[in-house]
Amino acid sequence: QRFQEIWEQSPLFLELRNFKGYKGNCGRCEYVNVCGGCRARAYAVSGDYLAQEPFCAYQPRS
Repeated sequence: QRFQEIWEQSPLFLELRNFKGYKGNCGRCEYVNVCGGCRARAYAVSGDYLAQEPFCAYQPRS
């Protein structure tokens, strides 16, 4: 399978690019499009790569 197909069609990568699916503070953060949090740390701490970034101290406004 070509890399482009994996990048554009993989359910995992589609989920990672859909910031509306992010949870916790990352899901509410106004900077998610710029930052996105570290998905690896979220997964390591919670077992969910869409969970909030565990080491981010920023509190979203909304």
